[in-house]
Amino acid sequence: MMNMKKFILVQLWRIQQIGMVASLSLLALNLALTVNKYIEWRFSNSYMGTILILVTLAFIIWGFGYVWDKFLKLWKEQTVVSTERNPYSTIQMTPKEILAYTTIYIPWLKELGQHDSAELWQKIVDWNLRTDKNLVKAVKEIEAIK
Repeated sequence: MMNMKKFILVQLWRIQQIGMVASLSLLALNLALTVNKYIEWRFSNSYMGTILILVTLAFIIWGFGYVWDKFLKLWKEQTVVSTERNPYSTIQMTPKEILAYTTIYIPWLKELGQHDSAELWQKIVDWNLRTDKNLVKAVKEIEAIK
């Protein structure tokens, strides 16, 4: 079941990654072909006019993106890196969280008599360690520092 979920999430991520480029490309092509009807008399080859319009639109979009990034600063690099490129922020636990749960929270829940909650968290920790070999390696490296 989890392999199917992971497969679906990977496919969704792939579609989302190409979605922005495909959307802008289709928009530019649509505008170029629409505007080309009105200016095709200026060019001997109608394809040349379409290509010129596409290049012009590409520069306009790029210019807007450049202004958006460099001058308006309407996005933050830290949030992009920490959420989109970090699988631990959405799906998996970090090595720090694994150690915190195994050394502090799970034993504490057991002492409080909340064995169901402790077992649930132990299963979550075990699943994370089973599914990510890099996580196991990172946890062992941190434990070696102690």
